[in-house]
Amino acid sequence: MSSASSSVAFPQHRRHTRISAITGSVFLVFFLLLSAVNTGAARWACLAVAGLSAFATAMGVRQMLDQRPLLIVDNLGLTYRNFSPQRVPWSEIDAMAVVRTHRQWVRLTKSGYKHQRQADSIHFSVRDLSRYPGGAGRMIGRKMFELAKLPPIAIQTWFLEAT
Repeated sequence: MSSASSSVAFPQHRRHTRISAITGSVFLVFFLLLSAVNTGAARWACLAVAGLSAFATAMGVRQMLDQRPLLIVDNLGLTYRNFSPQRVPWSEIDAMAVVRTHRQWVRLTKSGYKHQRQADSIHFSVRDLSRYPGGAGRMIGRKMFELAKLPPIAIQTWFLEAT
C-alpha cells in the first residue's frame, strides 16, 4: 500500500437538505398554530414539538450553508462532518454495515417489498467515542443515536450527493 493518501469527498445533497429544512419549517408553523388554539398540557406539547422543529430547521439551514464535503473517505480513515471534524482512522472502527431499507406494499391479492432508497444508511461503530468530542449539537445527535440503538456514525445516503 502506498503512503500517499488518495481521498474521495462526498458533498451534501443540496436539494435533499433543502427538502428537510422546508419540512422542518412546515412542522414549526403547524405546531405553533396548533399551540395557539390549545390550552394546558396540549399547548405545552405543541410548543415542545415546535421547539424541536425549530432546532431541526436551524440545523438543516446550517447544513445547506456549509460548503465543506459531508463525508471524506481515504486510506487513513473517514471524516464525517456530522460526527466530528477529526478524521476517524480505520483502526478505530470496529464494524461497518450497509443498511438497505424496504417497505411492504399490498394490493388486493398480492404483496411484496420495494426498496426505499431514501432511508438507506451506512453504519460505523467507533471503538472509543471519548476521542472525538463534539459541541452541543453533536452530543445531542449522539445521544439520540444511542437511544435509537444506532452506532455513533449512521450516514443516511439520501443526503450524499453521490447516491
